[in-house]
Formats: sequence, C-alpha cells, structure tokens
Amino acid sequence: MQNRCEISYSGNRLEGAPKHSLVLGGELRGGFANGMDWFVDADLRYQSSRFTSFENTLEMDAYTLADLRLGVRRDKWSVTAFVNNVFDDDTMKASAVFIQNWSLAYLRDTGRTPIASQAPSGARALLPDKRSFGIRASIDF
Repeated sequence: MQNRCEISYSGNRLEGAPKHSLVLGGELRGGFANGMDWFVDADLRYQSSRFTSFENTLEMDAYTLADLRLGVRRDKWSVTAFVNNVFDDDTMKASAVFIQNWSLAYLRDTGRTPIASQAPSGARALLPDKRSFGIRASIDF
C-alpha cells in the first residue's frame, strides 16, 4: 500500500469566476433639424466577489464599473465626449496566484510521512484604471 497526499477542493468556487455578473448597455439617439444626430451611450458592468486561486484563499471584492459617452455626428464626421470609470471605482479587477517551487522532505522512505514542506508562492494584482475622460473626433473619407 502506498501512502499519497490527497487534497479535495470539492465545494470550492472556480477561480476567477464570480457567482454573479451583469452587463448592461444602451444608447439613446436623436436628431437635430439641420441633419445632425446626437447620441448618449452608457455601459454598466458588475461582478460579485471572486477567488484568485483554486484553494479559495484570496478573494477579490465585488465591483461596479460605469462608462458614459455622448456626442454628435453628421454625414462623415463625429465628435464624442467620454468618461470611463465614471464613479472612479478603485477595486482590483484582476489578479493571479503563483507557486514557484514545491518540495517535501520525508522522515523515512518506508513511512512516506512528510516532516517539512515548502511552497514559496505569491500573488500579483493589476491596478485598476482610474477615471479618465476626453474627446474623440473622427472623419470618414
């Protein structure tokens, strides 16, 4: 009979997968008398908390992100003002856990009982984008 290390992750949530996620988007359009059109466009994204690894030890907070665009267009040109991350949400959106090495030291070959283990690991997270705004102009020719 051979002893072996068995670990069960049953009941854990899948890494990086939130329980709840919602994406909404919409556009409102209208026209002016001189042939020019206006538009307002908005996006809203929500994700509930999620784990960064299969062990479910590090959890990232839920977040809500909103973007807004409004502009005018006519024939072959358009001008759009935008605001990304309207509410300046600074919640971390992405991260990863990594394991560099894994080793076990055994007391004796016959018992296969580990007496020491080493698993140097860490986590990396991407900083979220700050609120940004600007104006875009385009011409089709």
